[in-house]
Amino acid sequence: MGEDKKLAAAVAAVNRYMELEASGREHPFFRERYGGPAFRMNIWGVSGRRDQMQVRTLMQLRTCFR
Repeated sequence: MGEDKKLAAAVAAVNRYMELEASGREHPFFRERYGGPAFRMNIWGVSGRRDQMQVRTLMQLRTCFR
């Protein structure tokens, strides 16, 4: 009986998520936490971090094969 309730809750949560995505509205939790549509990811910051990690990996490979 407990697994039936868990399954029903999971299906209801997925259904609710799909309804929110289809309607284009955001969940209030995300709107409060991230400030709604004004929240933007810093693309330059992510790109710089990725480049730093790539340089570190290349330096490690260079020291391994010397």
